Amino acid sequence: MQVKVTALCAGMILNADTAIPGTKHVLRKGQTLSADIIAAFVKTGLQMADITEASIPTAVEPRITVKIAENNESAFLSVEPGGNPNEILTLEILKDHLITAGVQAGVDEKALNNLVRMWGEKKHRYDISKVAVSKPAEPGREGGLRLLVRGMTSITDVDKMKSGKMYWQVQEVACQYQRVIPGTIIAQKDLVMPPIPGSNVRGEPVFTDEVIQCRVAVEKGAVLSADGKEVQATVNGYVYLLGDQIGVIEIDFDGRVEIIPSTDRMVATMEIHPPGEGGNMPDEQKIKTMLMSQKISFGIRSELLNTLVFGFVNGEFPQEPVVIAEGIAAQNGENGKFELLFNTETSLKPRENPDGSVDYKNVDIINSVSKGDKLARLIPPTKGVPGRNIIGETVKAADGAAAKLPVGANTEIDPKDPAILIASIDGMVKFNGTVVEVTEGYVVKGDVDFNTGHIKYERSVVVTGDVKGGFNVDCGGDLQIGGVIEDSIINVGGNILCKYGLVGQGKGMVEAAGDVNLGFMKNQTLKCKKNVNVAKEVLNSNIYARKSIHIHGKPLSVAGGYLVARDSITLHTVGNHSGIRTILEVGVDYLLIEELQKNRDHA
Repeated sequence: MQVKVTALCAGMILNADTAIPGTKHVLRKGQTLSADIIAAFVKTGLQMADITEASIPTAVEPRITVKIAENNESAFLSVEPGGNPNEILTLEILKDHLITAGVQAGVDEKALNNLVRMWGEKKHRYDISKVAVSKPAEPGREGGLRLLVRGMTSITDVDKMKSGKMYWQVQEVACQYQRVIPGTIIAQKDLVMPPIPGSNVRGEPVFTDEVIQCRVAVEKGAVLSADGKEVQATVNGYVYLLGDQIGVIEIDFDGRVEIIPSTDRMVATMEIHPPGEGGNMPDEQKIKTMLMSQKISFGIRSELLNTLVFGFVNGEFPQEPVVIAEGIAAQNGENGKFELLFNTETSLKPRENPDGSVDYKNVDIINSVSKGDKLARLIPPTKGVPGRNIIGETVKAADGAAAKLPVGANTEIDPKDPAILIASIDGMVKFNGTVVEVTEGYVVKGDVDFNTGHIKYERSVVVTGDVKGGFNVDCGGDLQIGGVIEDSIINVGGNILCKYGLVGQGKGMVEAAGDVNLGFMKNQTLKCKKNVNVAKEVLNSNIYARKSIHIHGKPLSVAGGYLVARDSITLHTVGNHSGIRTILEVGVDYLLIEELQKNRDHA
């Protein structure tokens, strides 16, 4: 019988050949429609009415068996032919049988589809051992440790904290973190995901209390609670958490004082280390016990110690070490020395008078002595005074060493007093830095004039009066003039002291290898290889100095003439109201200029 097809289903039998549009495939008469063929029709857009002749056989199901395991965790399915050629198997038929048997969940639909496909291709027995399986409950999961205090998570800080046992040793890093005491809950585990119920094949819920725990390595200073959810501190200190490792570094929060005696045991200092939070400082008696333990018994500054301990209570802690005990240093005796009984200055600046003026009237550069005059005396050494160190031991002191008289040429020890040095001859006395020596000298008591004639002496010369014009002085040592030098030729191998000055009509010439010290200068020429000092003014004069020129006159210093110095010229005023020509020149070595001039003259 021919029917108009309004619906396609597996198992239909074609009564006529039917071509699939757009393809070369032809469905033959008597062919049974399978699920794959129906899918091909739908995919190509073939309408059901395009099949003009088909018969719908009577649908017959194959033999289907469903068994649920006793624990309801799985179901078994078996399909086998029942012997009827029109047996049809669809997904809906299989699901209906599963539901009828009590299977409500966990069905493997992919396996069912495969079974329908294979049945359409070949009908024989097919078994699916686990056509449905239960969904197990999922255990809960713990998260990592969560710190409940401000703890360390840096390995660098942990290493720094482990470097000391006392708070003051780790204070720099400890101040950033929170101190904990025994019993403090320092961390806990959070439940990231609670348990999720499952279901068996009958659709009944399946529950579990299992929770997968986070791995935790609890180290020294901490302990895991009995339920495994919290970590508690067991010591005083600071918490660290590095990955899954947690612990507490134990720290002593008490303050400390360190007694440090010096190597010579003359001083003991006390370094003070403040306590941490909740820590204590040692009291006065404990500090005294510490001092005694180091045998420190002398020079203890008890009042200071009391003040420090009182300050500890008020939170006052000195940052620098404090001297807590101090011994008495031994005082070595002073060495003996000798005292010179004559003036040792050989080149002096002018002496300043009460009115502010200066002169050379009371200055000497040459000291003449007579035989038997006292030149030096010994000052005896003193005895040493013993001291005492901080452990009470006596510290020895050395007595001063005796000095010796500076015996030099033409001097001797006074036979009447071995502590006195006297002159052996008449002459000029000087101290050369090591010994006192007396050299033969020439003293002119009065003026150098017609009574004396020219003076030529290889050593020092003293003239108590003037050097009159026309009379010359040539000496190898120092020259000291008590009055003035007039128009004279003066040549000195040492220093010159002219207590009044140089005057004349410009016919004189004074030359010195050392310093020249004058009261004033007028109408004269002076050449000096060292320094020139003039107490008052310089008028119409020429001064040549290899070093410096210093003129003290006020208000008049220099008027007229030519002053040359290599190093410097110091004065108050230059010139006067009359406009006299005065030349000052610095930075010129007159000896070099003279040498150049001589070379030009001989050329």
